[in-house]
Amino acid sequence: MKYSLLVLFSFLLPTYSMSQGMWQPNLLDEATINDMRSKGFQLDKQMLYSTDKPSIKDAIVIFGGGCTGEIIGQDGLLVTNHHCGLGNIQRLSSVDRDYLTNGYWAKNKNEELPCKGLSVSFIVRIDDVTDKILPVVSDLHNEIIRSKRVDSISTFLINESIKGTNYTASVVPFYNGNQYFLITTEVFTDIRLVGTPPISIGNYGGDTDNWMWPRHTGDFSLFRIYANAANQPAEYSADNKPYKPKYVLPVSASGLREGDFTMVYGFPGRTQQYLTSYAVDLVANIANPVRVDVRTKRLAVWESFMKQNDTIRIQYQAKYNGVSNAWKKWQGEMKGLRECNVVQQKKEMEKKLIEKSTDEYNVKSTLGLMSLYYDSIRSYQSVLDYTTEALIAPEVYKIVETLKSIVDDAETKNFKLTTKEKDALKLKIKSWFLYINSKVDEAVFNELIPVYWNNVPAKYRIKEWDSELKKYNYNIERFCADIYPRSFIDNESLIIKWIDELSSRSKKQLESDPLYRIAIDVNNYSNVVLSKYREFNTPLIGLNREYMNQQMQLMPDKKFFPDANSTLRISYGTVSPYNPFDAITYNWFTTSEGILEKYYSAKAEDYSLLPQYETMLKNERFGKYADKDGALHTCFIASNHTTGGNSGSPVLNARGELVGINFDRVWEGTMSDIYFDKDRCRNISLDTRYMLYIIDELGKSSYLFNEMTIMW
Repeated sequence: MKYSLLVLFSFLLPTYSMSQGMWQPNLLDEATINDMRSKGFQLDKQMLYSTDKPSIKDAIVIFGGGCTGEIIGQDGLLVTNHHCGLGNIQRLSSVDRDYLTNGYWAKNKNEELPCKGLSVSFIVRIDDVTDKILPVVSDLHNEIIRSKRVDSISTFLINESIKGTNYTASVVPFYNGNQYFLITTEVFTDIRLVGTPPISIGNYGGDTDNWMWPRHTGDFSLFRIYANAANQPAEYSADNKPYKPKYVLPVSASGLREGDFTMVYGFPGRTQQYLTSYAVDLVANIANPVRVDVRTKRLAVWESFMKQNDTIRIQYQAKYNGVSNAWKKWQGEMKGLRECNVVQQKKEMEKKLIEKSTDEYNVKSTLGLMSLYYDSIRSYQSVLDYTTEALIAPEVYKIVETLKSIVDDAETKNFKLTTKEKDALKLKIKSWFLYINSKVDEAVFNELIPVYWNNVPAKYRIKEWDSELKKYNYNIERFCADIYPRSFIDNESLIIKWIDELSSRSKKQLESDPLYRIAIDVNNYSNVVLSKYREFNTPLIGLNREYMNQQMQLMPDKKFFPDANSTLRISYGTVSPYNPFDAITYNWFTTSEGILEKYYSAKAEDYSLLPQYETMLKNERFGKYADKDGALHTCFIASNHTTGGNSGSPVLNARGELVGINFDRVWEGTMSDIYFDKDRCRNISLDTRYMLYIIDELGKSSYLFNEMTIMW
């Protein structure tokens, strides 16, 4: 079961509410269900999770690598966020077929576009296997040995579980390794794009509005799952048929009112609710400031190129959004942690726990050891962050691995490759350069390598560069500026020529290339940095597990939820306004009027509109999609506890109908991964009526409604 940090703080903060937190749907107890019902929830518990009959869990999927999606049509129609599908939309786009700018709407199933590499995963069942793991590892104190033992047992349990099926499975730790669950999944890989609004709708407000309220973003895209004749997962084939789901979410077109019950059902990625004061201080005052500063510089480089060239814009849009997303979130997180004085609250809680300590659960000893390890980490944290955010940011490093493998494989064949083999290699290179621009990457290199070099203490820098830098009078900027012009591995045509002329000299040519040598140095160095960081951090794994157990044992009347770890969870709350600043109250919903207000007042790139859509909104012909107040509601906020991974999650009303699609949190509450403040933490969702309006009036795809169950 999953409860928020305020469960943990309930003896400090009397305003704690049970609705805060993220719950495992298979372990919902009566107390939680009763609390949900007190807020309006109307369904039986079995409707949320069942392995015996269809339930809402059967309509929820892991979308791609880290979002949530939900089934809304009888033919496997799936909806998720526009920003979750953005990478796939980008890969399907070109300057001639710019689906980012113009959107895309298939008029029938034959026009749906296959998304290579995209998969969705359904949860088949979740089983507690703690009693099969903990007794075998309880006497192991070496974390590396313990981890290997857990992996070994997990492999056995997984193999036994999925034997004779087409399922996949994983064993996932909860409560920092105090509990384990076997999660069985069914993975579909033939996924096709059905429809997506233009990015000016799907990402309306852009970076300006990201993590902010009020929002007016139509953040959704439609996909379809395809299966073989037996309705089972299959690789793409023209013969595949639309998947027939076990459960389809009904779509509500009746809207919400302030105070209404809402529930988010999805796969939240990662929270850290039970960190010590030492860890929170590290995040707020050392790690996040460095990350924000470096990403500010990286984003500025990308943006300058994207504004000048449409091809570059398409190449980098999804990457830019991904890097920018965390960048802005970290800023809000730092602000929230400071304003809520979370470090001090953690210290007070730790003091209370020490007072409750027993010989068996000695919190003072555990925290004392943790403090010593964090002292070591503090001195090394910025080295890690400058390495991961600045040093390894240039993308050209990735192609070095490819080129090295090419020359190594060719050497085993005495460099006698067939034309077919060379053509395959050249195609691989061409595919790589579809999403990378050499000039952009060079600019990132020249901007960020000096940031790394000038901020990391000399004793921790890359030693191999010392002799080279001496030639440049230790001027790191001059050193960097001379690397790319002397290299061939950032140039597609030169690499193609190199492949055509592969010989014994090719290996020497590669190894003497200045950018290749830089990449090898960076790879070796970053491995050392990560290894050193793990050396500091590994003992904390066991101590965090011990500390988590101590909290639960010393506070038996408190309910704890396991931190988010990309497993299926439910969070619930109510539609609620909030007060971000003194004398300011934000309403709980936005309307199309706000779209035009931003467009006319700002005229900024983030608030651009296609002329056709501007006219549609000005005409205000919203018909059946309008609220009772006559306006077209676009987005709303509620008090559900969400995090990354909840993007695309269904927001359900008391009857289990889809009323919204979760896509963000308010900036003032982004510290909710570490600390949930019920007064300022709000999740932001797209109103399903706005989605239906766009599908119908802009996409002219109302035929999709025939497979939906729409509750008017």
